Amino acid sequence: MDYNFPESALEHPVDGIPFCFDLDDYFKRIHTLQKTAPLSVYTGVECEDGVFLGPSCVFTNVINPRAFIERKSEYRRTVVKKGASIGANATIVCGHDIGRYAFVGAGSVVTKNVPDYAMVYGSPAKVQGYVCQCGEKLHFAEGKACCTACGKQYHMNDKSAVEELEKI
Repeated sequence: MDYNFPESALEHPVDGIPFCFDLDDYFKRIHTLQKTAPLSVYTGVECEDGVFLGPSCVFTNVINPRAFIERKSEYRRTVVKKGASIGANATIVCGHDIGRYAFVGAGSVVTKNVPDYAMVYGSPAKVQGYVCQCGEKLHFAEGKACCTACGKQYHMNDKSAVEELEKI
């Protein structure tokens, strides 16, 4: 995907780098322009609202890349869902989605879908627990958890998936 960087983003050389621009600001502008469309980091990767992408996190988009073979028709889609956080230097292998409010630890290698609210880390990344929307670790007892920071309540359903309980 080609981006036309606004001239205001290009500056004089800084620390020997010929051009420098604020990618965060540029992505915010793109996302604002797209309105309801998810942000696309590059072809095949979509980021929904409120996503945090840590420094140097990497997304692949072809499962078996070769420099001398063009495989643009084989790009696999990856969606980082609302509120998810991906730590620094994490690698997300293409075709695997990151669930709502999930947390991927720094340096992790994601090789499977990450469930909503899951906290994963390691290589390969494995579910190590679950987190609240506010990012605090949840502690389940008898299938229920209450966040100690914000008070939101969660339960684990029959499929071992975490869901937020609606306030009554």
